[in-house]
Amino acid sequence: MVDGAGNKVFVVHDPAGNPVEFLEWGSKSLHKASKGKYLSADRISDRMHHVGLYSLKLEDNPVFYTEILGFKTILRYPEDLTLPPQILYFQMPGTAEFIEHYPTDTRAFSHPCFVAKDMQEVIYTLKERRKDETLASPMIGKGRRWLLNIYNSDGTRVEFTEMFLARL
Repeated sequence: MVDGAGNKVFVVHDPAGNPVEFLEWGSKSLHKASKGKYLSADRISDRMHHVGLYSLKLEDNPVFYTEILGFKTILRYPEDLTLPPQILYFQMPGTAEFIEHYPTDTRAFSHPCFVAKDMQEVIYTLKERRKDETLASPMIGKGRRWLLNIYNSDGTRVEFTEMFLARL
């Protein structure tokens, strides 16, 4: 099927019911024509780190992601394979980006996560832009990186993470 922007697209659903969209930019699509033209010099991040997807339960090496799509499990928490996984990261083939699976009972978990070179700069920028709102405090996550989660008024979550491990 061709979407309204001129791209070839089809959608499948993963075992948790998340839609997974495959998109091929058309040679004359709106995406191809606008690539790189509307990126602000004031953007907080220039790279995505991962997309967190709702998952009711986790299993090691799920067939859909590792066998059908060819993703590679790159992080499992806890590392002890005798314990059930609590977080799984899958690397997409040929990219540096990941999908994060974390068992939860809410679909509101799904979120984009952007790379921050300096978490303090992200906080200063967000405080300047969101003057009337209180920001959550950053924290060190299970992957030992600084994280900051923000939410808009309808509950949509956006996460920022530093690229490098935090010094503890």
